[in-house]
Amino acid sequence: MVGTVPPVPIRPSLAYACLKSVPLDKKTALEHLDVLRPFVEWQSTVDYLRDPPKGYLSEGVDLVRGLDEIQTKVERGKDYKNEFDFLAALHTLLHVRVRDYHFAQIPLLTDLFTFELGSEFILISPDGVSKPEIFLYGDLQHEDNGYAPSPVSAIDGVSAHEFLHKVSVYDRWSHDPDARFNRLFPNVAKTASPFSLKATPLALDLPDKTTVKVKNGTKLEFANTAWFRANFTNVSSGSDLFRQYGLGNGTGPNPSPSLFERWRLMNFTTSFEGYPAPLYQSSSAGGFLLNDDKALSDVAILSVNSFNEVFSPYDPNFLSMGYEPLFFYNAVAGILREAKEQNRSKLILDLQGNQGGAISTILALYLSLFPNKHKIFPGLYQMRAHPQAEWFGEETYNASEPSMLPFALGDNKFVKSWLNGVDSNWTLWESFAEFYNPVKGFKRQGKYTRPSLIRPDTYLQAGIFDFRAPFDQPPFKPEDIIIITDGLKTVAMGGRAHEAPMQAIGFTKGGPLYGLGLLIAPHGSAVDRSNVPGGLQIPPPIDSTLPLRILSAQGSRASWASGMTINLGNAIPWDSPNDGEGALPYQMMYEAANCRLFYTWDMSREIVNVWKAVANVAWNGGKCVKGSTTTKDGRIGGVPVYSSKVDDKYSLGPGPGALKK
Repeated sequence: MVGTVPPVPIRPSLAYACLKSVPLDKKTALEHLDVLRPFVEWQSTVDYLRDPPKGYLSEGVDLVRGLDEIQTKVERGKDYKNEFDFLAALHTLLHVRVRDYHFAQIPLLTDLFTFELGSEFILISPDGVSKPEIFLYGDLQHEDNGYAPSPVSAIDGVSAHEFLHKVSVYDRWSHDPDARFNRLFPNVAKTASPFSLKATPLALDLPDKTTVKVKNGTKLEFANTAWFRANFTNVSSGSDLFRQYGLGNGTGPNPSPSLFERWRLMNFTTSFEGYPAPLYQSSSAGGFLLNDDKALSDVAILSVNSFNEVFSPYDPNFLSMGYEPLFFYNAVAGILREAKEQNRSKLILDLQGNQGGAISTILALYLSLFPNKHKIFPGLYQMRAHPQAEWFGEETYNASEPSMLPFALGDNKFVKSWLNGVDSNWTLWESFAEFYNPVKGFKRQGKYTRPSLIRPDTYLQAGIFDFRAPFDQPPFKPEDIIIITDGLKTVAMGGRAHEAPMQAIGFTKGGPLYGLGLLIAPHGSAVDRSNVPGGLQIPPPIDSTLPLRILSAQGSRASWASGMTINLGNAIPWDSPNDGEGALPYQMMYEAANCRLFYTWDMSREIVNVWKAVANVAWNGGKCVKGSTTTKDGRIGGVPVYSSKVDDKYSLGPGPGALKK
């Protein structure tokens, strides 16, 4: 087989047979586990995941014990029949159980194929508040085709809802079960987002065919697909495949990245599919004023599908970080100015499909909506305190080198917080010891550094981008802003088919994502590794070769450290007392939206119908899903508190690192 661009479809069974033909290399597997042990200590949520607080809707994991259990299985030689089985166990432990998109290390061998169900589904409510049913996505245009669609009753012999819930458990992106469930269904916003890919939670096990039964008795059979993305010119056996793509010194050419293939096929010159024509638009943001619609005549809509910008791969500015915030800001500032000129008093901020992105664009949006004299962004961050961080920090500080700890002393992006506001001086930490000075976490779970604050200037006055807030005062009152999420007041869309609240943000709610290379210093030159205390494991230098080849951000084998990423700091509440001691991170906190709606057929075809429904519940007394609000009459109200009815009854079950009940 020879991989091509664009990728070509093959049967999943053929792809799995290929991957499972690679024999387990016991020596390399054990060496890779040794690399992972110091890596996991940098993940900010390690301690909380061992004993998650009430309201965290996933089951948690003990990462350190999980690595030990996988090591025992490798040494025993009976549990993993091939390299794929070993890598699948690592994937479940490090990605699926952690459920933090910022935390990743993806062996390249597991990224040679992309797996996809042959049938897509859609979750539809008749009126936006009644319990939805599952339909085939192909039924979306049934009215134009003159037939009445029948709901899906079973998939591969299992109740449709139960089948998809069990599938969603294996999604690594979301800590929230409603967000995981939403990931399985396409919608207009996700189609528009340049960073939205189809969920592939079945990547560890997908049959060649899927059988679907609908309630009218019809049975349908769909062929599933594995997209073949690698070049196998010099591969004729499992051992060849491991040498080319498995080993750290493998020389096989990098596969075509899935996102790059999506961008190659996108039309960057037209408005988003399913959206009206925007007044202002970048690749991820669009501004709309719908003058011919009475329901939205006093409303401006700002749709932000991502906080990252992309350009056509044929554009000379492709992936240029210097242009990224500029194009985004121009779209945001443009629609806000136009809205005020037309005397719009209300704003819908649509964040459906948004999976996060660059701090510079997040800051540009926040400070455009809420300008303040000192450009304060109310976000505090605490790094996990552990022996590696302490040693690296002291070594780089004492050596008068730029610190590898961006929170501490490095590039002036993170500064003292004081927890009661800041002034224009943006005072830096005077020493690493002052910054590090650990405090205990929530319920004494782990230790964390002193809280730090983002200094916006270092992101907003960079390169060609020079941010200036479009207004001196907020252009809209907080009570006149409604935020739509698929996860101020918020309306969450979709989720599980039950009458209960839904969290506003179901993806990562952590602090900055950092590649391991930024933590262990460029070229490994900032520290004297011969001075490492006995017994302290630290990551290898970034110019070294790892036992296994890691998928990196740049697609280059030499930059493996960019592909091993962690959530460096927990985001904690702005008003946390006691220097952040005892603060519960947002990632572990239950935060429901004020209201919840389900998608209707019309909402799933045209985004304007979502905006109308949200405007109706926000300002015109419309009803929300029963049980999703704090009011007795079903209208939007305060923020619902956690209750056991939102818990996920589906779980991963036993396995390395699983918590014992």
